[in-house]
Amino acid sequence: SFSNDASATGIGTIDSIGSVSTEAGFSIISYTGTGSSGTIAHGLGATPSWFFVKNRDDGDAAGFTNGNWIVYHQSLSTNQFMKLETNDAVFTNSDAFGGAPSSTTIQLGTFNSTNGSGDSMICYAFAEKEGYSKFGSYDDSVVGSDYENTSPFVYTGFRVGWLMIKGTSAGRDWVIYDNKRTPDNGV
Repeated sequence: SFSNDASATGIGTIDSIGSVSTEAGFSIISYTGTGSSGTIAHGLGATPSWFFVKNRDDGDAAGFTNGNWIVYHQSLSTNQFMKLETNDAVFTNSDAFGGAPSSTTIQLGTFNSTNGSGDSMICYAFAEKEGYSKFGSYDDSVVGSDYENTSPFVYTGFRVGWLMIKGTSAGRDWVIYDNKRTPDNGV
């Protein structure tokens, strides 16, 4: 686990705490939003390829959170994001992230869902690890009606155990495949 006092360490501008596994390329970061553009430390030692953020204080009177998980992916521009719980197209909002992440920090804008002033925030960040994880994108416009024979091939360098896909246009659901529930080659 880590605790980052941004003013003392000079890493980022927003204090954060969390857990990190540099071997797996995964960190969980908790921070209090400022409402102003800033950065949080992620502890990965490599630039995150994918991360998602949730404002844990956005909710109704009963305490149920209504806020969306805001998803950054390296294949999108820094003013674009997706929502984890919707099948919506990519959203454009320059306030969600303040720019591309670095090997030490994640940039945040003034968007309430990623950096709400005084709100409790959580971020899950992932960096690529050779032979373990890969993040990318592909163009599925070549896919015809015979999907089995025209599916795009994406080279990962290892046998995939868990795969998540989301089309960037409206109406495209998030899809997850794994080798435990469906171990056949079709996965």
